[in-house]
Amino acid sequence: MRNRKNIPLWVLIVGDVLIAGIVLCIFAFFHHVVSEEKPSDGIIVTPPTTNEMENWSEKFAEHFSDELVMTDNTYKSSNISITITEHRNKADTCTYYVADVYISNIKCLQTYLADKKFGDNITQKGLDMFRDSGAVFAMNGDYYGARSSGLCIRNGEVYRSSIIKNQDVCILYYDGTMETFLGEDFDLDYVIDKGAYQGWAFGPSLLDDGGKALTEYPSWYSKIGGVNPRSAIGYYEPGHYCFIAINGRDPGVDEGMTFLEMSELMEELGCKVAYNLDGGISSFMAYNGKYVHKPAPAWGAEAPRAISDCIILKEY
Repeated sequence: MRNRKNIPLWVLIVGDVLIAGIVLCIFAFFHHVVSEEKPSDGIIVTPPTTNEMENWSEKFAEHFSDELVMTDNTYKSSNISITITEHRNKADTCTYYVADVYISNIKCLQTYLADKKFGDNITQKGLDMFRDSGAVFAMNGDYYGARSSGLCIRNGEVYRSSIIKNQDVCILYYDGTMETFLGEDFDLDYVIDKGAYQGWAFGPSLLDDGGKALTEYPSWYSKIGGVNPRSAIGYYEPGHYCFIAINGRDPGVDEGMTFLEMSELMEELGCKVAYNLDGGISSFMAYNGKYVHKPAPAWGAEAPRAISDCIILKEY
């Protein structure tokens, strides 16, 4: 048997690198590729009755229409109003889209799980989820399925209650209000008692309690705060929200935005609460059967990549 000490050094180095590469590939395959349906934590947040549910039809009457009116960038019905506008940022380094949204009741804003299942790496393309859900508008969520931990509340059900301590959490309540928390300060019982309807775990939160742009973010975000394609949700008041999609990774045309630039944008838009959703090659905004923005390249695959969940606007 040949002694390892007599084998050339370069052969040993190449062999070790190959072994390490194989191990990493196996880990990546099972961690990021293999899909597995998982049981929900099964906590159901009691929804308000029909009579108790907030109704904003009269408050926002000027934004709704008794008859459905659709254009390439607007949608008006008796329940939902969407106006989508295109912009360039101040530095002229990227294009972004703002969907200004009014809804008559909170059930018009829902979330949708890929293949209607909860679990690890169960994914669908954005337009497929858009069509399957019967939505009139859709945006990517937090891609909960790429991680084995992190809060996941969807349409009043707590699927996963675990928390990442240095990650921000965003809660949308049945009464239409929105609130963000640092993971280590999060109290599940508190948000359940208050009527948590949706809960996302990606972030960061982009504004302080006074609606001003944050300039520092928890350590969990230190490696992803640079210039990238991005998605965000903004809150003005119950029944009035906005969704933002930012083009990126197109050198010289659309670079993307940093967290700081996004925070400043959400402050300029007048949001009281704003929260960063998954971005990069997950980012998508869909309306009228097509993508509104230009999805970022997805490592040779058709952009954007398949993900585990999305936020939808749907007639209710």
